[in-house]
Amino acid sequence: MGESRKLVTGVLALLAAVMICGQSAASPVPIDNPWLNQRGILNMAHQGGEFEAPSSTMYAFRTALLDRGADSLEMDVNATLDGRLAVMHDYYTSKITPLDAQVRNLTLAELQALDAAYWFSPGTGQFNHSKPADQYPLRGVRTGDLAPPDGYVADDFRVPAIEQVLDSFPDVPIN
Repeated sequence: MGESRKLVTGVLALLAAVMICGQSAASPVPIDNPWLNQRGILNMAHQGGEFEAPSSTMYAFRTALLDRGADSLEMDVNATLDGRLAVMHDYYTSKITPLDAQVRNLTLAELQALDAAYWFSPGTGQFNHSKPADQYPLRGVRTGDLAPPDGYVADDFRVPAIEQVLDSFPDVPIN
């Protein structure tokens, strides 16, 4: 037991050293990894900044990078009924859309037809569903009932597929 513990401790120390240094001293090839080569602290937009924009939408991701100083993005994915990966924090749609369903029971097309800004209210995110309708300023952009902000389109307010996010931000570290 004592030898096993020493071995595990040694392996953990080696892993920690590699993570801190960014690469092994014995590595002949430099590691080109934005996570390891980043200097300083990464400003990571959780869900694209769920208190400033509708959670995990392309609008949220773009405004986080362009307007709010983020240099990396954080997101979660869920599998849809048709086996696609949708970028969405929760398993249930009711936190951000007017529909109460599980992501796994919808196709990507059905999920993307929903208004992912329906419950967004600046400063509170999608956490308060009891405000008057005028407190949800982006409600209806996805469905065409409201014009999108300049430089954006209705599709920026839907739940994106993972491919769309990765293709749109090829040089941005994504967690």
